[in-house]
Amino acid sequence: MPMTVSVDESGTLTTITGTGELTYEEIVDAIHLYYDRPTENVIWLMPEVDVGQLPTSAVEKIAALLRNLRQSAPRGRTAIVSPETLTYGLARMFQSLVNLNPQNDGRETMVFQDTEEALQWIEGKGD
Repeated sequence: MPMTVSVDESGTLTTITGTGELTYEEIVDAIHLYYDRPTENVIWLMPEVDVGQLPTSAVEKIAALLRNLRQSAPRGRTAIVSPETLTYGLARMFQSLVNLNPQNDGRETMVFQDTEEALQWIEGKGD
């Protein structure tokens, strides 16, 4: 199922929501939509996502793509929210890979199982 991308009224937070079985191509399309007009912060909501068919090599490619794209984005935070165990695990792997950027690009990525906790982190509460 395609992912949806929306920006809040303040223009500082993009929300990307995915449901169902996600493909590498759908994730990359959502990333490009975001980086066409990046906001300071982004939250990926993956409440019922099936990534069972997504190989770890695809996660590595997505992380490499983001390390390149993040250089042109504003400083900020990226939160990924998934209560589902497999998706959460892959997202944690992604977090490790994307944060390997040798330059400090000013973007942080964290993975959460709770949306409220992720939003508090994005807002700088509870650091």
